[in-house]
Amino acid sequence: MRKRYPKIENLNQKLKMLRVYHNYTQSEIAKILDVNRSTYAYYETGRAEPSLGVLKMLSAIYHVSTDFLLDISDEENQKF
Repeated sequence: MRKRYPKIENLNQKLKMLRVYHNYTQSEIAKILDVNRSTYAYYETGRAEPSLGVLKMLSAIYHVSTDFLLDISDEENQKF
């Protein structure tokens, strides 16, 4: 069965929702991304935006497309 996430348009809110849904802490995600926890916290509060490389890593961690993260598409996983 396919997961469906609630409709959230803001990247920062989407990152927090995905992290909580997958039972990660900010520190755990920051470690995987090789950034400070405060940097990741800034992504979730909208005080900073992740780079393209970080977005790609986040899409892999959460098994969603970058289009989904950026609200270009409602589909979690794009098939090409």
